[in-house]
Amino acid sequence: MAEDEKTRKQEVQSYKDTIEEMKKEASQVKEIAQYKIESNKEICFDMEKLQDTLSKEKMVAESLTEEVVEKMPQELWKNMKSFFDQAANNNRGVSSLRRDMEATKIQIQYLRTTATTLVSSNSTSAMSAIHIMRPYADEYPPVRKVLSTVKFVPTWIDDIVFIKAELKKITPDVSREFETVAAELSGTGDPNLKHRVLLSLRSVIFDQLLDIIAPEKQYSQTSWFKLTPPKTPFKKLRFCQSKFFIFGNRDEAGFPQSTIDAVNKASAEMTLHFNEMSDYGKNGAPAPVVDNCYVQTMTSFANAIRLRNQF
Repeated sequence: MAEDEKTRKQEVQSYKDTIEEMKKEASQVKEIAQYKIESNKEICFDMEKLQDTLSKEKMVAESLTEEVVEKMPQELWKNMKSFFDQAANNNRGVSSLRRDMEATKIQIQYLRTTATTLVSSNSTSAMSAIHIMRPYADEYPPVRKVLSTVKFVPTWIDDIVFIKAELKKITPDVSREFETVAAELSGTGDPNLKHRVLLSLRSVIFDQLLDIIAPEKQYSQTSWFKLTPPKTPFKKLRFCQSKFFIFGNRDEAGFPQSTIDAVNKASAEMTLHFNEMSDYGKNGAPAPVVDNCYVQTMTSFANAIRLRNQF
């Protein structure tokens, strides 16, 4: 039994090492794509999605302490071992992709297919580990503890995936443009050029989406607009477009104040990001400022869509 426990501990450590190796490989793939390969942006975003997934997988790995695995039922351990083996296979796949990209002798569409496949294979890995353990929670307290402590908070990568899926339901053309912009920032290796992407993102959200489905001639007919005092922030174009996108022409009187406050807050955040994207996109800004504006805009836009879906 001692040898088996030692082997299990080693297997978990090997799994943790695999995650770190795969994150490094994904980072190298992204760097190569940014600087060496044309039409690279989709691959760069694929690698960011992979790194995001691996961060969640690392949370699961860190929860697999010696206390958890030493008395894990054999059937469960067998399933976990298969999960570890799959991670090792995925790591070899990312390493192979990195070597192919270094050679740059393979047509880009084949490399993109490989990258997309690897991301798809790894996309649900962290949740898969949780699902594997869940049936054993009642009979095995350490597993129950893992399930209660590992919480996956949505990341900005999750927000991008969510936005893209939701936009497909609203207007597929804008969804495709959004996907292009999301990949563009990932594929921009020069930090001095990143700010330009913000104007593209602003165009997709406000010019191509809100200007079309939330024009002034529609939101100006709503009761909430007519009841809003003039010359206030709640009367401005971008705020009203965002609010109409979320709330439509519903009457505020039919909803609790907390709901109206949430809608107004989300609309105000979208207005703020419009102004930031306009400023930084036209005048430039340090790469960390651009990255933060980009991430915060994605988070606010995803929240606006989630609010919209509640009505």
